[in-house]
Amino acid sequence: MVRFSTLSRYLLASTLIASPLFAQTTSESESEQTQSARPQVIVTATRIDTAQENVGSSVTVIDSQQIQQRQDQDIADVLSHVPGVHVRRSGGLGSQATVFIRGAESDHTLLRIDGIKLHDASSIGNTATFDYLTTTSIDRVEVLRGPQSSLYGSEAMGGLVNVSTKRGNGPINGSYTIETGSYQTTTQQLYIGGGDDSFNYSLSGTRIDAGNFSSATTDGEDDPYRNATFHGLIGVTPADMFELDLVFHFTKADTEIDSTFYDTDAYQTIFEQFAFKVEPKFYFLDGQLESKIAFSLNQVRRDTNDGASTYLPSDFTGRNYEIDWQNQLFINDKNTLVFGIAYNEDRGQFAYTSPFGNSDETYTSHSYSLYIQDQWRITNDLTVNAGLRFIDHEQYGSEVTYQLAGAYILPSTHTIFRASAGTGFKTPSISEVYDSGSFVNNLNLEPETSMGWDIGIEQPLLDEKLSIGATFFQNTIDDLIFYDSTAMVVENMGKARTQGVETFLQFKPAKDLAATFNYTYTDSEVLDPNGSFGPQDGNRLWRRPLHSYSFDLTKQFLENKAQATLSLLGASTRDDNGGKADSYVIVNLAGSYKVTDNVEVFGRVINLFNQQYQDLYGYNTADASAYAGVKISF
Repeated sequence: MVRFSTLSRYLLASTLIASPLFAQTTSESESEQTQSARPQVIVTATRIDTAQENVGSSVTVIDSQQIQQRQDQDIADVLSHVPGVHVRRSGGLGSQATVFIRGAESDHTLLRIDGIKLHDASSIGNTATFDYLTTTSIDRVEVLRGPQSSLYGSEAMGGLVNVSTKRGNGPINGSYTIETGSYQTTTQQLYIGGGDDSFNYSLSGTRIDAGNFSSATTDGEDDPYRNATFHGLIGVTPADMFELDLVFHFTKADTEIDSTFYDTDAYQTIFEQFAFKVEPKFYFLDGQLESKIAFSLNQVRRDTNDGASTYLPSDFTGRNYEIDWQNQLFINDKNTLVFGIAYNEDRGQFAYTSPFGNSDETYTSHSYSLYIQDQWRITNDLTVNAGLRFIDHEQYGSEVTYQLAGAYILPSTHTIFRASAGTGFKTPSISEVYDSGSFVNNLNLEPETSMGWDIGIEQPLLDEKLSIGATFFQNTIDDLIFYDSTAMVVENMGKARTQGVETFLQFKPAKDLAATFNYTYTDSEVLDPNGSFGPQDGNRLWRRPLHSYSFDLTKQFLENKAQATLSLLGASTRDDNGGKADSYVIVNLAGSYKVTDNVEVFGRVINLFNQQYQDLYGYNTADASAYAGVKISF
């Protein structure tokens, strides 16, 4: 263990190393640039507010308007439209959703909502809980692709999904939404918000009830799903030099689940997630230094029973504690230094009975981190970032990760060139080491490491009505951890490589018409397998399609009172454990009409042409299904 005082000395040393930057001055290029009227701001890529065109890493932003136009129901729906991201689901609403970024493992994706890490510390891989996160109060979703361990630690080895919810503003306002449709589904949403410069609040609640969907590919009983979610964000600014944010998140869901190909009456009776964050923020030196300390807790409880009687009722509880002290020093108008110290603790409690014996154990692991990043806008056209993180884990020792990134804007054509390179590091989860299901400790598991790079180009055309871009990427993962759910074996599979290209086209010829097309080519390969489980030498990694694409077309009409969105999602075949999932192309249609300023009716059709396919091998997907509802604003 590294003592706090030792970390303080590392921090001081890092600051002294960077001190020459304090005295740097930049000769600013006065070249003319074609700037958009309101450039998007990315907060995740560099941990500080940065215009999107100045970010060197590959990042996609989905705002609340896009989510509402497509009528996305949960975070998995949102991510299905992002280049470089593959989302697989084991059935209908509430079923397990796995998210692969650029071919990396699903547990290499970090999920955060308003700064809270939403992961299950008792799960295999310490995976993110994408399954139950609804879109009710989401303001924007930022997807950062490539290794991000230098900024965000272990779980961000493949990328980051950062969810920001709406912050209340103005007099009290809100909305109530109710929707009903296929599979006996009813969804209710309530949002209330408001505030001023000294106090703001936003509160949201979601209730979902769904009935007659069967997840297994064999005919059988229904798998009902119920979800009740509450989220709150409160901000207080009692003085110019002090702010305080409070975040609360609670979900309780009941979900029946099936095993692959077998409708076994298996069910997950309870999923409970409670999370909160307290984050005071201070401003010193007339705002030149910002310092904030985030204290967060995320707890997940899963009470699961298998109707096939292989396992009797079980109760898993995972807790994650985080303390993150982040500082931003604005050295000058062009140079900002970010540095901080973080503490992370995972706790897993496992209680169940199986043919292998009984278990009722609690395990913990913790780590300290020191991170530093310098963002330097060398000229108006060139911005570079350099980041470093020192991680000290109680079991796996110390590791250093880094990232370098840069963005250059060609003034004459406003062409944007981006490039980044970095490393990733992920320690085995508590469940992988101590409780994989076979009651055999895997104390010899090694941490996973990765090296990734990308290079991309974006070009606006036709007075920025058209924008096109492409990004080439490659990632190499060493000591990849693989879990075989059939044999209940966890081991370091060896080395794997993923590489490919992400492309996009955005076209907005008029204010009332917009289209977006994304295509991703992802080639994955096992290079050095270790053992007989999982994909072998030369095979592609499971569940990653070679080709995937999405298309969204939105048209507003009747003086913007009505709008319609046509969406297309497609993927090529995917290898999986014991088989292959077929390629598919599905079409969705969503529309809405504002009856009055406060009343809006809406509807959507999912899988319009009734495509029969398996998103995940062995599990059903929805047939053509329709939903309709009304939204009342106040």
